[in-house]
Amino acid sequence: MKILPTVGRVVWFRAPEEFQIRRAGDDEPFAAIIAHVETESQVNLTVFDHFGHPHPVVNVHLVQDGEDIPESGTYCQWMPYQISVARGEIPPVLHAQPEKPAVA
Repeated sequence: MKILPTVGRVVWFRAPEEFQIRRAGDDEPFAAIIAHVETESQVNLTVFDHFGHPHPVVNVHLVQDGEDIPESGTYCQWMPYQISVARGEIPPVLHAQPEKPAVA
């Protein structure tokens, strides 16, 4: 199932230990927001390090479910929840509408 990238969507960013914001021995993904879509498989991101600092990363390969990870080890991917919703395995979470303020 291919999910089309759009500006503002959240993805997981992964990079090898040599990447400037990665801490040695830590393989946890970074939260990232798609800032620009180059193609269906190439995006520009704002990546947040583990301290919440933003870092621009351009021309990142978006690995879709079932695709191989690039040899460079630098890529982004959809979160498991997003993949499960796209497959129809779980329903999307619908957030409640904001309450209307009481009229005095």
